[in-house]
Amino acid sequence: TDPDCFPFFTPLSTPTAQLDPTGQVFFTSTGSRLYRTSDGAQSWQEVVQFGTTDAPACIIRQTWHATGLHPKDPNLIALAGSGGRALISQDGGSNWSLTRLTTAVPGYNAFNSSAVWAGQSTLYYSSESTASGVVRVVKTTDFGATWSAADNGLPDAAVHELAADRRG
Repeated sequence: TDPDCFPFFTPLSTPTAQLDPTGQVFFTSTGSRLYRTSDGAQSWQEVVQFGTTDAPACIIRQTWHATGLHPKDPNLIALAGSGGRALISQDGGSNWSLTRLTTAVPGYNAFNSSAVWAGQSTLYYSSESTASGVVRVVKTTDFGATWSAADNGLPDAAVHELAADRRG
């Protein structure tokens, strides 16, 4: 019944220095909420809560790299959801789209581990699944309207963190 679902896990994400020259902005998430601070963690503001306090929707996966912040556009935020969900906001967190990657890309094996922006509308998600022969990296180039496998040539191993060329 706790609206934060997983209150003892504290992943932190920071915008690029271009977007935050003060170094005071951070994001963190729980199972159902995304929080933001702009004063170096002296105070936190809730960006979004999925579900209600009576019925939290614990859909943000608790992993160190759950929050993907776009390198140039502060309105683009992605969250690695539980159950293979991809959560994307194009307006700074006011509205969210949800895609089940296990349905969008056959063979994707959930266990999201990170969400990483590369370019204006290109977003990658990774899976730390240890199952053999599954898809572990997927991408969209249209803010989540369509998805494809993107792990061609990678070893058949769990992907715990994804790095992408963010200059695009």
